[in-house]
This record gives sequence, structure tokens and C-alpha cells, in this order.
Amino acid sequence: MPSQQSPSCCDLLALPRPKVLGWGSLVVGVRLQRSLWLAGLVVIGALCGAGPVGVAADPTPDEILLAGGIAATPAGVADYLRGWIADEPRKLVIRRLIAELGSGDFQRREQADKKIRQAGPAVILPLREATLGEDLEVKLHAEWLLTDLDSAAEQHRRESLGLAALHWLAANKPADAALLILDIYSDLMSPELLESAAEALWACASPAANDRLRQAIAHGALPLKAAALPALEIAAGDAAEDLLLACLRDPNSLIQLAAARALLDRRPEAALHTLLDLLRSDDPDMRAQAAWLLQLASGIPTDHDRGLEWLTTVDRWRQWVASPASLCNRLLGASRLQVQRYGLIVAVNFLQDAPHLAAGYGLLTYETDCGGSGSVSGGLLRLDGDHPEGDQRLFFDAKTLLRQPAFPKHFQVIATLGGEKENSGAWHVGLSLGNVRVLFHPGFSGGAFRVERVDNRQVIHHNEEMPFTPAAGTLYQMTVGVVVDADQAATLDVRLAAEANPNESFQRFIHVPAVDIGRLSRVGLERSGRTGGSALFQSLLIRQ
Repeated sequence: MPSQQSPSCCDLLALPRPKVLGWGSLVVGVRLQRSLWLAGLVVIGALCGAGPVGVAADPTPDEILLAGGIAATPAGVADYLRGWIADEPRKLVIRRLIAELGSGDFQRREQADKKIRQAGPAVILPLREATLGEDLEVKLHAEWLLTDLDSAAEQHRRESLGLAALHWLAANKPADAALLILDIYSDLMSPELLESAAEALWACASPAANDRLRQAIAHGALPLKAAALPALEIAAGDAAEDLLLACLRDPNSLIQLAAARALLDRRPEAALHTLLDLLRSDDPDMRAQAAWLLQLASGIPTDHDRGLEWLTTVDRWRQWVASPASLCNRLLGASRLQVQRYGLIVAVNFLQDAPHLAAGYGLLTYETDCGGSGSVSGGLLRLDGDHPEGDQRLFFDAKTLLRQPAFPKHFQVIATLGGEKENSGAWHVGLSLGNVRVLFHPGFSGGAFRVERVDNRQVIHHNEEMPFTPAAGTLYQMTVGVVVDADQAATLDVRLAAEANPNESFQRFIHVPAVDIGRLSRVGLERSGRTGGSALFQSLLIRQ
């Protein structure tokens, strides 16, 4: 039954909800080897130089670009990325083409349609604006174009190609790549693209970009300025030091973080004290990024301290920064030029299509007791409902993921999930943690939230009507915080919320005896119940 009080531990490193997950990450004492962007999977490898945990072979940036009709050459990648630029002259040209969609001349309408389709991602916002206009012909044609150009599948394709192009630049470092990235930066449409663009800018920075970087810092929007600061340190060296030191005192935490990252090798004492100060930031993402850089610089916690509590870790960082050892730190070099966050165990989005899941999905394992199938397409995992009553799950195993028998005693799982409307009320969607799963019924009045055992479906928390009905075909964020006590019982902090409507939210604290939850060796995405609609999942994140 629900308890009346929240767990004693605080979510001190809560990260903001990611729309699409593709971050580098740290678990306490464990360090990411490489973000597997192209599979949509971020995994971890052991500290101290072990290779990355094995996953199925992923397509390279070259392969993704070629599959998308983009030449994997400096000219081909540059031409594609320039299609993202939506400056005012280009917007004016696009708006004129959109106006032509209302022409009485069929040939002019068709020619405008063709040019708009070839114009690249920069057409999306002007087309959205056109759907709100007064010209009915233009409005209908713009809506029709958006069904093709801004569909979920096309958004997924656009994101994948954009990430592949940026990774290609970072790996190949063609001449003028830094200038190209500065040109497109402000027109990128997602946090993931912006972070990858920043990393590519740092990889490609050179003295030739010095003037443009200084312009971006002086006059650019805040995210562009933050991306440009570490790049300027690479491009200008000693000549950038005074400007970077001044930015450590900037009132904005994003600028402080960027300057500290830039100065970690050049002025470590000043940079490390700024990172310690950022641990008190009101922005949880700033805290997580600053913590990752502190761990990288200090080596604290070590691989032997994976269970170290947050406050203890902070205290050890403060002691290390105050000691002479912090001034003798090894040069971090390019390792500091990654956007990563302390505390993230694994993050998955479903960017790589998979027609079948029998062999799993990366490090995720698939199982079913009813013959149900699953697939991934257009950025969504589908656990199909066309089967007799039974269970389907795609899950992480702690031995495979962490090389540990169980997940930590304190961790949090966040999934974006929902379901189709067919036979609503006869089946559920949710998350499993060890031998317990938390579920709701998409499209069913009140959602009928419940908690039950996985092995025998014994009910732990009976169906409860939530204050809203989770609509079929709509994705919700389910968050489950897990706290395991000394008796191996667990308290689950379960929340379900609609991103677009703050009034649609639900929270319960559920105490689960040790005999029910068992060993927390698995975390999975679940569909259970009878024939009905497919369960839908967009992302999964596990963090400490």
C-alpha cells in the first residue's frame, strides 16, 4: 500500500527530462567510453582503460550519411548542414515559395512544392507559421507538406542525419569545419544536436576560427557563447586566458561551466573552484556536468567506490581541490571536451530501426511468454498486442550492463511511454524493477494504476484511478525512484506525468517487501495483459 512519506534520500542529482537521449555519462565509479549515438544507446565501460561493453555493430556516420543520400565528403556534409541555416534572407526566400503555394497557376504551385521539399530543415518553422495564416490554400498545402516533412519518421531521420553529419565533422576535421558549425549552431533544433555541435566545434577549432569565435562570444546567444569559449582556448591559447578567467565570474552558470571546462588544463586552480561552486547551482544539469568534470580531474570516486554517497563524494572533491595534489593534476586534453553528466548509468532512445527484437536491441534483452513480437521504427519501440494474454519486456540485466549482480541501492528510472487504444482496459504498459512492475492502462478511464509481481502477477497495489485518463496514442513520462533499505525492502517513488499538461500528473510512494521485489538485477519496459493495442516507448534512462 502507499506510504504517507517520501523516501529519506533526496534526488540531489536530478537531471532535466531529455527529449532524446544521447548523452555521455558516468555512473559512480564508472566512466563512459563512447556515446553510441547512432544506435541511440549510451552505455558504460569500466574505469581504468577497459574497452566498451560489447554491443551489436552500429552503422558509422559515413554509412548513415550515404544511406540518407548525403556524400560523406567535406562538400557533401557541408551542403547538407547548410540546409539547417534559417537566417532572415533564407527565411524570406522560403516564405516567398510558401506564398506560391496559393498561386492560381498549377505549375507555379508544383514548382514551389518541389523547391520547398528540397530546401532542408530550415523550411519547418516557416511552414508551421503558414498553417496559422489566413490564406486557406496556402494553409492546407503547408499542412500537407508538414505531414511529410515534419512527421515523426522524418524528425527521426533528420535527427539521425544531423548527428551523423556532426560526428563526421568531429572525426574528419575538414578545413573550415569550425566556421560551418558556427554558422549553423543557432538553427539546430534539439539539445542533442546542440551538444554534438559543441563537441564537433571543439574538435575542429583552429586559429583560423579565432575572429569568428570572439564574435560569437561577444554577440552570440547564450548557448553559442558557451560552445565558443572552450573552442577559443584551443584556437587562441594564451591569448584567450584573460577573457576566459573573466567568464568564470559571469553571472550565468552555463558560461561559468564553459570557462571552467576551457581552463582545466591551463588554470586548474581557478577552474576547479568554479566547478565546486557550480555543485550548488539551482540548475541540476549544471551540477551534473560540473560533477563529471570534477570526477574526471580528480579520479574520485575510484572504481572501488561505486557506492559512494553524493555528499561524501562532494566532501572528497573539496578536500582534493584544497590539497597540493589538485595542482599537480595530469593534463586532461581532449577528454574534458565532452558533454557528459555524472550519475547517468545508461540512456536509450530508439534511433536505430529493428524489425525484430528476438535477438534483443543493443544491450537490451527481449523476452515474452505469449509469442508477442516487438520492433523499432521511427524512433519508437513497439511491443505489439496481437497475441494471447501474456507478458512482453525489453530489459537491462545488471550483470551485462554494470558487471554487477544488481543495480545500486538508490537509483531512478525514467521512461517515455504510452499505448494504442485497441481494447483499452485489457492490457497495461509500464516499467519493471527486479520482480515488481508498475503499470497503467492507456486509454482506460482513470488509467487503473497498479503494482504487481512479475513472476506470478500477485497484486501489491490494487488498481487505483488516477486524476486523469492517460490518452491512447499519447506519450507520458513515467519516473520511478528506487530506495532499498537495510532489510532489502524497497520504496518506489512512482510518478506519471504528461509533458504538455501539468494538470495531468500522478504520484504514489509504494513500499515493496524484499520477498516481493527480490534482487534488483533487472530493469525493463513492459507490456502485459490480453490482446489489444501496442505499447509504445520513446526513451529509457537509468541514473543514480
